[in-house]
Amino acid sequence: KQDAPLNIKDWSDQDNKDLGGYLRWNSYLSERHRLFYVATPKVACTTLKWWFAAVEGCAEDLRKITDSGETDPDLIVHDSFHKVAPNVTGLSLQDLREALESDSFFRFALVRNPYKRLFSAWQSKLLLREPLQIGPYVGTDFYHHPIESAADIAKAFEGFLEHLAENETPSYWDHHWTPQADLLRPDLISYSCLAKIEDNEKLAAKLREWLGDCLPNPFQGHRTNES
Repeated sequence: KQDAPLNIKDWSDQDNKDLGGYLRWNSYLSERHRLFYVATPKVACTTLKWWFAAVEGCAEDLRKITDSGETDPDLIVHDSFHKVAPNVTGLSLQDLREALESDSFFRFALVRNPYKRLFSAWQSKLLLREPLQIGPYVGTDFYHHPIESAADIAKAFEGFLEHLAENETPSYWDHHWTPQADLLRPDLISYSCLAKIEDNEKLAAKLREWLGDCLPNPFQGHRTNES
């Protein structure tokens, strides 16, 4: 059973600005199923967003999007979901008020081993030169470290960690390496289920309990990317 929901009127002005801004583009609301999902970058968020699109019946329309800035067709779910379902994501804090405060909503999020999450984020966004993320980093030394061996990968990643410690903490430039607690704010949002991706069956079971067996397991046929 979840704790009593927290009232957003008790949030500070800074919390309203920061968390409200994050939730606008990283939370997903289903009025029909009384679901509220807060996405965590690099924690099965692509899988869960597509599942949410299927639940809301807009996955087919989403796949027809042709003006996405993402480089992979599967990733259009990150920058285009609001175009086909403005009632699901891209919502203001006031639009999310009931979902945040009412015990009639199932609020959930996933977290991951922070070291694995950080390595995965660096690898997919910076090492592999994802255009939407590399902008602020093209002038750094670690970004240009030559990669010819596993040892080079280790050195480049270490350089990235040193950069974060020296230049970005505590205000990170990108949500992909912002600490999970700073994004999800469990001190302000009363989650019905805050689960680890390493034990995603916990969340799957809670969703079955809430939704019944009429909707698919979001992790069926998918695996956590541990590469």
